[in-house]
Amino acid sequence: MRGDLAVGPFLGAADMTDKKVWLEESGGGFRASAEIAGRTVSEYGKSPLVAVLRLAGRLVEIAETGGK
Repeated sequence: MRGDLAVGPFLGAADMTDKKVWLEESGGGFRASAEIAGRTVSEYGKSPLVAVLRLAGRLVEIAETGGK
């Protein structure tokens, strides 16, 4: 399972054009990933919700630090 989603405007604090986020099954759990500023950030969780929430936390950290 893989689906592309649009990321909300809360990431506008950093230079993050062409935002893409997807969720896929991985090793008995789920991996939520995002392409941000030319790199891919991923987080793993046993459920889709846990993976997405962990990824959201990482994306907020990236937005707050400007990708550093």
